[in-house]
Amino acid sequence: MSQRSTPEAERLWELLEAQQLQSLAPQLDALLHTQSQQLSQLSSVGRLRELGLPVYLLHGSSDSVIPASETDSASRELGAAPHVALVSPLLEHVEVSKTAGLGDKLALVSFMARLL
Repeated sequence: MSQRSTPEAERLWELLEAQQLQSLAPQLDALLHTQSQQLSQLSSVGRLRELGLPVYLLHGSSDSVIPASETDSASRELGAAPHVALVSPLLEHVEVSKTAGLGDKLALVSFMARLL
């Protein structure tokens, strides 16, 4: 049984799961236009340095939802503030990929060790 609250929400979810992102473009553009102010409040852009503590940025290079360039931008914004960034081929959006070289695996282990 679906967890979506409306038939429209179910239809949108099915399009997302089928990776029919072009079909969603007009609706997403309209959403961005009508709710730009509310959506901008969700963004971390311009606020990362205000955290005042080390930031760990981990992103999948194969992420089909959020481009890995977002992590690069966040890292540049943080500048000299304490942070570690890793874009890894081992990760996708919320999945672990099984295809990566030993160097990539070691980079991920090193990143995770810094969190401990």
